[in-house]
Amino acid sequence: MGELSIDSYRHRITLHGEQVRVTQIEYELLRCLAVSSGKVVSYREIAIYTHGQDMDDAEARLLLKQHVRNLRNKIGSEYLVNVRSTGYMLVDPTEKGRPGFFDR
Repeated sequence: MGELSIDSYRHRITLHGEQVRVTQIEYELLRCLAVSSGKVVSYREIAIYTHGQDMDDAEARLLLKQHVRNLRNKIGSEYLVNVRSTGYMLVDPTEKGRPGFFDR
């Protein structure tokens, strides 16, 4: 997606051809969003995928908040979009004219 790649076989993330060091949770979070690329994934669904725990959206949001912040610092915030009160989605920042997004 754009300059971001996920190698599921080697469990690696690359950005602009360079490996990005991520934690296991960050990798799973990114992979969860990648399999639903362009679609919103609820906080609860992400928490189940990344932590194996079922909880309500408010708890899941709090659990994921720091992981998302760390991941944004590593790959750039333009890839991870927060859909308020719903969840997150992975987007290609180089793709213009996506419905529901403002050009940056």
